[in-house]
Amino acid sequence: MTFWMQKSLAEMTQTEWESLCDGCGRCCTVRLKRANFRLLTRLGCPLLSPDTGRCMDYANRKERMSHCNTLTPESVGNWLPNTCAYRLVKEGRSLPEWHHLMCGDRERVHEGHSVRGWVVPMEPGMDPIKNLVGYEEG
Repeated sequence: MTFWMQKSLAEMTQTEWESLCDGCGRCCTVRLKRANFRLLTRLGCPLLSPDTGRCMDYANRKERMSHCNTLTPESVGNWLPNTCAYRLVKEGRSLPEWHHLMCGDRERVHEGHSVRGWVVPMEPGMDPIKNLVGYEEG
């Protein structure tokens, strides 16, 4: 059995916690809450690289982007994407087969599950409605 099946999020070491992230970048995109669903957009945090789908300054993100969410076991919730490992573990569900902890390949997430190649860094004045790509319940 693996650590994410044996421990709660609060019991994980910092290394285990960080390893849960699949690197999809979806939590760093702009989502608009409407009633019981979220509208998904192509717009991402200005620090989210469209080429890698990862934060370009992860170590300093809170200083540079005051609205950046620091993920903690307490803050994990349905605001995260449905495929997010933090959310899945908290809900007692399995990780997807493409998750690097399941398949051993950190690049597999980019085969249709990440923002790499389609996210656009948000700039002042950009309209999220004009950049809608879908929705998810929650």
